[in-house]
Formats: sequence, C-alpha cells, structure tokens
Amino acid sequence: MNGTVKNRPELDRLMDQLRPGDIIVVTKIDRLGRDLHQMLDLVASINACKAEIVSLAEAEIDTTSTAGKLVFAVFAVAAQFERDRIRERTKEGLASAKAKDTRLGRVKKTNR
Repeated sequence: MNGTVKNRPELDRLMDQLRPGDIIVVTKIDRLGRDLHQMLDLVASINACKAEIVSLAEAEIDTTSTAGKLVFAVFAVAAQFERDRIRERTKEGLASAKAKDTRLGRVKKTNR
C-alpha cells in the first residue's frame, strides 16, 4: 500500500501484532505516511511498542540506533519537502496550461 491511503488495514493489522524487539522492514521510508506528521506519529507508535524500523532503500535508516533515528528524521523532512515541491509544480503547471487555454484531462474516446 502507498502512503497516500488513509485506510491502511494491513498496517493496522501489523500494529496490532507488533511485539517488543520486532523490526519492521520498509522498501522506502516515504511509504510510511503521506506527510511528515503522519510518518513521525507512526514511528513514535512503533517505538512505543519497543519495535524498530529498517529501510531497504535508505540503508542509513535503522531506528535500532541513535544515529539511525537522526537519519530517519532528516529523510522524513526531505520527503515532506519533495512532496510539497511536487504539489507546487503541479499547481503551477495547471495554471500555465489553463492560461494557454490548453485542454486538460483525458482524451475523449471516439465512437465509430
């Protein structure tokens, strides 16, 4: 599942089954949540269960160590910044396309 979905039943199931000493392996840290607040809340919940997180894509992120927790925080802020920039560029692109009177959306199907 991706981080943009609010209803994440598999994550809920994981959190219900989490035990002290468990290590959660994620493919990429930004998959944990839609924004910085959501990611930090999730990591806090995981840490409260005395479990840890390891990222496959960002090898430096390993919350089993103090340095890994610092790196997680830096990567989480960078992921939030990247999302915000993408949102800004998308809005700018849409505004530019509208100003040029460009048709937006999917191409209509033709009926034969």
